[in-house]
Amino acid sequence: MRKEYPVRIYAAKGLAGFMAAILFFSVISRVTASFTVAVVVAEYPSMKRIGHVVYADGIVEKNREIAIMTEPGILVKTVYAAEGQKVSAGELLAELDLNQLAEVIRLEEEQLQILRLQKNSAQEAESKSRQEAARARKREKEDAAQKVADTQADLEKAAENLQSAKDAYYSYEQAISGGTQDEGAYGQLLSLQSALKAAQDAYDAALRGRNEAEKEAGRAMEDADTSPAKDYSAEISGIEIGQKERELKKLKNIQSAGGKITSPADGVVTKITAEPGQKTADTAVVTLADLTSGMRYVAQIGKEDAKYVTAGSGATLMKNGNEIGGITIDTVQTLGDGTMEVTAVLMDTSLSIGDAATLELRVEQKDMSLAVPQSALRQDDRSWFVYVLEVKDTVLGEQYFVRRQEVDVTDKNGTYAALAQGFISTETQIITDSDRYIEAGSRVRLQGS
Repeated sequence: MRKEYPVRIYAAKGLAGFMAAILFFSVISRVTASFTVAVVVAEYPSMKRIGHVVYADGIVEKNREIAIMTEPGILVKTVYAAEGQKVSAGELLAELDLNQLAEVIRLEEEQLQILRLQKNSAQEAESKSRQEAARARKREKEDAAQKVADTQADLEKAAENLQSAKDAYYSYEQAISGGTQDEGAYGQLLSLQSALKAAQDAYDAALRGRNEAEKEAGRAMEDADTSPAKDYSAEISGIEIGQKERELKKLKNIQSAGGKITSPADGVVTKITAEPGQKTADTAVVTLADLTSGMRYVAQIGKEDAKYVTAGSGATLMKNGNEIGGITIDTVQTLGDGTMEVTAVLMDTSLSIGDAATLELRVEQKDMSLAVPQSALRQDDRSWFVYVLEVKDTVLGEQYFVRRQEVDVTDKNGTYAALAQGFISTETQIITDSDRYIEAGSRVRLQGS
């Protein structure tokens, strides 16, 4: 006879079987998921200052050059320096031929004596010319005054003759006015009238002569008072004498120094124009890079990094594994292709002109930005985006899913990317890595869960 079980015993067994089934399928699901669901690594964004390291290769160049001059036309005896040679202040660079220098000085002194004689001659000639001119002006004034006096005497004589003719004419006219006028008396009157007209014409001519003489005398006086053109020959010779004296002084200074040309400062010889056996030209004998003013480092920054570099930025130079710190970018110049040329004055004597060195410049943002690891940043044809984790309730419980979130990248370096505010927050879990391909909507497992 079969034994009967209570209903609750069957119910309990059924529930236990159901739970066992759920557990079995859950285990199966998790085991399956371990093979099919991507495992991801996620981080929370943080507030950071994005830093950049800029590298550039450059060359050490001269900063300031000094032209070492001497007088032209002097024979070079010996050149001791060579281009590229580092020299100290006072170091002998070249030597001039003292015998030829002495001959140059002798010729210059003779030229100076000639100029002095020319000046004296010009002064004497000018003095004599002034005396002759003064004498000629005096004579011109005397002649003009005499001519006026002569014409005045002629005028006075003509005036006397005119008055006499008038008196004779009017007296005779009055004498015959009361008597009978015969042909003889009338003829005499006509004769006196003709004489009066002639005397009047003579007086008018004398008056015009006197006036013309006074006019000419006035002009002669003006011309005589006008100073003749000055002769500047003596002054020109004086200027030439001054120039020649200064040239002689320079030559004698070179002679006193033994014809030696020395370096005025510590530097590097960049150019030599003097050659033994050749005379000096009117250009620099030696050109020197002045080390007391430092050297100049010049490098070009790529256009991708140019925006991070400004004048005043601190930097480091690296050469053969050695670092030289305390470098400051002095000037920046943006070139036509978008690259940037930077220069820095170097006072470090461990470097030499022509040395190649690498510039390292570290720059940080002034302001904090919301930053995510560079590995979290993705890009397609539309925009930049990141994958974030979302938790959803499923029949299997809470599960992680992938959601695409577009972002605005404001800056980035090799480690982090700075994002504009408003797209994600510090509470958003950003996927930074996965063990297989994922996309928006993918179910994933968080590493370690």
